[in-house]
Amino acid sequence: MAIIKYEPGRIPRQSGRPARVDRGEKCMFSVEENLRLMKMLHDAWNAQDWDQFMKLHAEKVAVYWPGQAEPTRGRTAHRLKGEEFFKTFPDNRVENNPYLVLFGQGDWTCSIGIMSGTRRGPVPGPGGSEIPATNRPFRMEFCTVARWKNGEIIEERLFYDPTAMMRQLGPRPEPEGGAGCDPELSSMGRRR
Repeated sequence: MAIIKYEPGRIPRQSGRPARVDRGEKCMFSVEENLRLMKMLHDAWNAQDWDQFMKLHAEKVAVYWPGQAEPTRGRTAHRLKGEEFFKTFPDNRVENNPYLVLFGQGDWTCSIGIMSGTRRGPVPGPGGSEIPATNRPFRMEFCTVARWKNGEIIEERLFYDPTAMMRQLGPRPEPEGGAGCDPELSSMGRRR
């Protein structure tokens, strides 16, 4: 099995139709084609091109998000989850030109990029409540591991550090006109 490493600034491309590798009865896309499709996936995410996003996921895709007990099942459910994410973080994007890391082996690809955005919308809170927007930015490494079949993702695992993200975003909205921290307060919330 060969590992094909991504070279920054260069996405493997195939002329004409996608490159395929014959292995007995089943026909698989090449690692190079799957790497190209991974880049297309994040381009579609960044542009909120939901039609292209849907084309790159199988009908019965299983998507595993951090902190979620069960995977999101099906491309329509995954799209809806993506749209909800954009309601909270409308300017979020995955930096993928170049990725920090991009490689593949067999039917699998792995990408690591920097995801950034600003929490401009509410998030669900305890008991059905909503926690309002903080208007604070976040920036973190974001990893997508995907298993491909015939040009579609059939299994996707997303990795990022939700705790580090929440530290950056803060639990409450920032007051208007200022940072969310009073330098006169200690870490215990008492005046110094």
